[in-house]
Amino acid sequence: MKTPKFLDRRVGSTFAALAILLGAVVPAALPAFASADILTERSIALSSSKANDSAVTYNVKFKTVGGAGAAVIDFCSDSPIPGQTCTLPTGLTTASVNTSTSGATATPILSNRGVKIVYTMAATTSITVDLTGIHNPTAVGTFYARILTYADDTAAGGYTSATAIGSPIDQGGVALATTTAIGISASVRESLTFCVAGYTQEISDNCGDASTVGHEPTLVLGQDDGSGSKALASNAISTGDIYTQLSTNAAGGVTVSMKSNAVGCGGLVRQGAATNNCNITPETGTSSFLAGAAKFGVTVAGATDGTGAFGTITNSGNYDASDYYMGYVSGDATGVTSAYGDPIFSSDGPAANKNNKLTFGASVAPQTPAGNYKASLNLIATGIY
Repeated sequence: MKTPKFLDRRVGSTFAALAILLGAVVPAALPAFASADILTERSIALSSSKANDSAVTYNVKFKTVGGAGAAVIDFCSDSPIPGQTCTLPTGLTTASVNTSTSGATATPILSNRGVKIVYTMAATTSITVDLTGIHNPTAVGTFYARILTYADDTAAGGYTSATAIGSPIDQGGVALATTTAIGISASVRESLTFCVAGYTQEISDNCGDASTVGHEPTLVLGQDDGSGSKALASNAISTGDIYTQLSTNAAGGVTVSMKSNAVGCGGLVRQGAATNNCNITPETGTSSFLAGAAKFGVTVAGATDGTGAFGTITNSGNYDASDYYMGYVSGDATGVTSAYGDPIFSSDGPAANKNNKLTFGASVAPQTPAGNYKASLNLIATGIY
């Protein structure tokens, strides 16, 4: 995985690294079965799309057609279609699955390959259930989830294998992707391609040069002191650019969120300091910070078009092209340090070769403590079909 890095050498050696991890959630459309209606507005957002990652939360969303009291989710490497044969994705296990959703219970089934959820679900209602403790597949690539609802716990017990599914009320499927690379693509009827690079210009069409050597998303923030060395200075805002490209046929569009591991801070954390270590704080105001303020933020430029581009990209919340901002909220329940990050831009539907530039900026105050500063950020793309 390519890791963007921020480097700050002032007084001491001050360093902050930005790691970009991209996630994609791509629900797959399924043909209707005579015995069940099709769930709509299906999606599964992953708290981490890293292959072989453990304790991952799967945020499952769908809209029911008929009322139900239970659901089954089965994971497959080869098909999202209920009733077809299903091969378990290598390494995926639900042995430790649980749920944080009030009123719901979740238990592993089928030798830890699937999940049974007991939860009251009214007809024509949008349902959200968080499944915690799932271990991602070990291999990079596409895998699938089949979602089926049942009248109650007993009826859900009729799902005894991928080809013996009992009597579901509603059903649907999604496609997901795991990755260790910056660019991801996944397509089963629906598709999503999202990539990131740190070169000095936009990514070529279809993410063609995103993984080219020399295009790694690595940033060195700071002002040159004349010796070739860079350090953050109180008389300037030091900047660096990251480029993204999005293509999708998701009818409901794609939301790209940014997630920071700087819990309790949201900015750049001074390493080696157990307390009082959030010395470069996030800019959470609606206007940009000035040089001399120990702040960290990002601007999101308006989208530009590659060859054959279509679709509309809109910045989210307070992210814009002119003011440095970081959507941190104290308590970490929402914003960049929350489980699924803070939305920074989205498409309103299908899009192709839409390019965005993210400019990260930081400055320091004269009294900012010297040291190494870090924050690890993930970019997570979630499609709604």
